[in-house]
Amino acid sequence: MKYRPASRLTLITLLLGLMTLAPAMAQTGTVTGVITDADGNPLPGAAVRVEGTLNSTATDVSGTYRLAGVAAGDAKLVISYLGFETKTIEITVADGDVGRADTTLDPQTFGDTVEVISEPIRHGQAKALNQQKTAINIKNIVASDQIGNFPDPNAAEATQRIPGITLQRDQGEGRYVIVRGTEPRFNSTTVNGERIPSPEGDTRFVALDVIPADLLEAIEVSKAITPDMDGDAIGGTVDLVTKRAPENRRIVLDAGAGHNDQTDDGLSTMRALYGGRFGNENRSGILISGSFLDTDRGSDNYEVAYDDGEVEELELRDYTINRERTGMTFDFDHRTSDSSDFFVRGIWNDFSDQEFRRRKTEVVPDGEIERELKDRFEVQEILSVSLGGSNLFGSTLIADYRLTISNAEESEPDRLDTTFKQEDVVFAPSAFDPNNIQNNPMGEDITAFVLDDAVNENNLTQDEEVVASANLQGAFSGDNSSGIWKFGLKYRDKSKDRNNEVIVYEGDDVFLSGLVDSGFDATPFLDGRYDLGAFPSADGSRNLLSILEAERDFEEDAADYDASEETTAAYGMVELAFNNNLTFLGGLRWEATDTSYTASEIVFDVEGDFAGLSPVSGGSSYDELLPMVHLRYAIDQDSNVRGAITRTLSRPNFSDLAPFQLILEEDNEIERGNPELDVTTAWNLDILYERYFTTVGVFSAGIFAKQIEDVIFNGNLDIVRDGENFEVIQPFNGGDGDLQGFELAYQNTFRNLPGALSGLGLYFNYTYADSEGALTDRDVRLPGQAENVANLAVSYERGGFSGRLSLNHHSEYLEEVGGDPSEDIWIDEHQQLDLSANYRFNNNWTVYLEVINLTDEEYRVYEGTPDRPIQAEFYSWWGTLGVKWSF
Repeated sequence: MKYRPASRLTLITLLLGLMTLAPAMAQTGTVTGVITDADGNPLPGAAVRVEGTLNSTATDVSGTYRLAGVAAGDAKLVISYLGFETKTIEITVADGDVGRADTTLDPQTFGDTVEVISEPIRHGQAKALNQQKTAINIKNIVASDQIGNFPDPNAAEATQRIPGITLQRDQGEGRYVIVRGTEPRFNSTTVNGERIPSPEGDTRFVALDVIPADLLEAIEVSKAITPDMDGDAIGGTVDLVTKRAPENRRIVLDAGAGHNDQTDDGLSTMRALYGGRFGNENRSGILISGSFLDTDRGSDNYEVAYDDGEVEELELRDYTINRERTGMTFDFDHRTSDSSDFFVRGIWNDFSDQEFRRRKTEVVPDGEIERELKDRFEVQEILSVSLGGSNLFGSTLIADYRLTISNAEESEPDRLDTTFKQEDVVFAPSAFDPNNIQNNPMGEDITAFVLDDAVNENNLTQDEEVVASANLQGAFSGDNSSGIWKFGLKYRDKSKDRNNEVIVYEGDDVFLSGLVDSGFDATPFLDGRYDLGAFPSADGSRNLLSILEAERDFEEDAADYDASEETTAAYGMVELAFNNNLTFLGGLRWEATDTSYTASEIVFDVEGDFAGLSPVSGGSSYDELLPMVHLRYAIDQDSNVRGAITRTLSRPNFSDLAPFQLILEEDNEIERGNPELDVTTAWNLDILYERYFTTVGVFSAGIFAKQIEDVIFNGNLDIVRDGENFEVIQPFNGGDGDLQGFELAYQNTFRNLPGALSGLGLYFNYTYADSEGALTDRDVRLPGQAENVANLAVSYERGGFSGRLSLNHHSEYLEEVGGDPSEDIWIDEHQQLDLSANYRFNNNWTVYLEVINLTDEEYRVYEGTPDRPIQAEFYSWWGTLGVKWSF
């Protein structure tokens, strides 16, 4: 639904006016406090209720709660939390005043046994499930203790344990998150509730392999968003919650070393954390956390191109990679009084990737063999800093505000791709075997390879955001209902630019045989099926540049763009508790977007040769109204039925909107942007039943459905240019799409079992999804949608030992829509087994072991049918052994 920009001022004025209509509340006060366990650890998601009333709330990630509109006089607070004994505390509330009620909960007992809630697996489940239980919307959470008990090095890997999550992987590591079969562009990634920019030039979404998992307090995936959240979340919102200052001082030091079986190389990891409270009445808190990982990785890979069913090209690739992942978080908060506070918090991540790729390409139609060395160092950096606070006015009004400044950058300095070629090669192909593709080149001779070209690149992408937001919230209560109302405004100023510089060095009778890196040995490559042979050395390739003639490739500049985007948003919502069972949340969000961009298109002379670049610019404006309704019905204190109907959107990538045209002569391809793209929108339906167990577990079952409009996909057009056939690749809006499915989840720790069996635990979830979209002239499954996604983990925890064996599975999913079904590109199914274990000697020392990919699972892509592989990447297992000291 589109609205004229003039409507924005009207809507903002209306919402500001509604903010002033706070209900008059007489003889009420506010109660605030922190709920912790016996060790001073915060208990997020604890339910806090005023006995005999409908007035209730839940603690946040720092264990803090605030109950406004509590009737003056004596009252009782009832505090409940899975895994702990329910506690009732008496308080006296003064009219118009703020009272404080901190408390500690005791572990739950089974028979004569007192539960040790410090056991990490059970503690992590308790923190996650309590937050899910008390949330008004449908969400899944992985808490920090759970993250630490799966062997997940980055944020993407940790997210895959949540129901309905699929990962897109790179070099065996999870990178992009797919929620319920919706492509990564449909999902919003935030840090502490605010979107973070993407360092990559082609996308809005963030590669989560940049962010270390151990910096996070929790990962929250909201599958049905509320009006006070950003609306660009068709699949859902993945919120990375950083750690907060603890109530008691805490110090953690962690170091580990490991081994990668594929490359026979090592890895090292370190982590440090300091946090605590200080000052008058411990009103100030600070936490600093850092993480570092250095790992040598690699893979064996083959890629295939077909022509009318015959193998046209076969690429053999050997990857040698070093990755360093460094991250830091900072959190400072100060409670000015019981009615006001402010904070400064930030996250910084640096991800560097040194890749050497040795590629041998057999081009059958041209009778050629190419040997290429890619020497590429890439750095991705994300920095996000927020400052804000909240103030309580009277006994019912709470105002909060926040300013966030973020920057993301991806640089590829001095990349070099060097290609040598042997011509007039005769191939005698054997019969096609998808498990052993052989072109059988005859007369291959290392001394016959001559330099074809060397391409030197300097690429830089920058993405910056400034976001300001303010919210006003009020509480009210009556004989038949109580609740809160909330209004807010947000403004985002975003700018993104991509600048690629390419220099081409032409071949000059330089032979490969004189530049061979004698230290390289890829045998046995792909189980000995292929002989990869010799390649140039990295140093030798770079030394060539001083003797070759160079020419700037100005055509590559056509991929550059500058874009800016301003988003203004306003919302209003109300949350009502009609009785102790039924809670309703309804509201409306409005988002207005103004986008502008400049790019370049290639200009040709009358003979069809490159003549230069011509600047082009454009922009668009659109408004969207996003209504949302949530219901939660408590069948009893341990069971909920939830339902939600929401409207969400997804904006096009900047690189898709920019009106550039990039002509790839050697590949006979043309890449174009499309400034006519419309925003994608969706209606979403969610229904969920959940039952929680006092043994810290849950069973849930739900259904979901999405109607998606104006789906964007990369289409292919065939044109004739200068007498040659070219394929044009350009994003288009397709028709509408439908996605539906169901989810099942069960997790529990079997504390009621006798003896040693009481240490057992089970973690299981399964999601089925189906979709259809009219993206071309035919209906296809929506890209990114896997039919089956499942997690299964068996854990054991007793006497200081915690261990978990976990299996993650997803079935095949469509990655790219082709001209017909035989040209569709599919990511094959993936099934990976991981192991984690640790032993806690005492309150300070823990030793741990993590092993990833015990099944040696490969990454496989096929075209049309599984027996036509176009890519297969092979890895082995890697693991870490470490020790942690905490105080």
